[in-house]
Amino acid sequence: MIGGIVANNSSGMCCGVLQNTYHTLKSMRIIFSDGTLLDTSSESSRAQFEKTHGAMLEGLRKLSIEVRSDQQLYEKIVRKYKIKNTTGYSLNALVDFEDPFEILQHLIVGSEGTLAFVGMYLSITISISITISIAVHLFGTL
Repeated sequence: MIGGIVANNSSGMCCGVLQNTYHTLKSMRIIFSDGTLLDTSSESSRAQFEKTHGAMLEGLRKLSIEVRSDQQLYEKIVRKYKIKNTTGYSLNALVDFEDPFEILQHLIVGSEGTLAFVGMYLSITISISITISIAVHLFGTL
């Protein structure tokens, strides 16, 4: 179930764009299609992954630099993720982070399971407002 929440970048109606799965992610345990396990909270796991998948991490680092240097693309990505958006890869990871491990784990959010299997997800907790309002309006016709 948790993997599905991450895979869909799930968010409730009260979280807006700042308290969704992407923004509350602290770490993940990820299994890639080649069977490699990466625990982003573990320094030893990161070091081992860097040895075996260094080219991937370097590619993510270069892609992030490329996106950041293209002002038009950078602004388009920033604008797209200012609104509630849970579809597709979280490309905003390329502008939000420089660390390739952060980019990688945040790209997995919303990837619908196409990049890796999420075996564990650790999130930061958020405080909720004491008062929450919900409105329902029924229309007789559209």
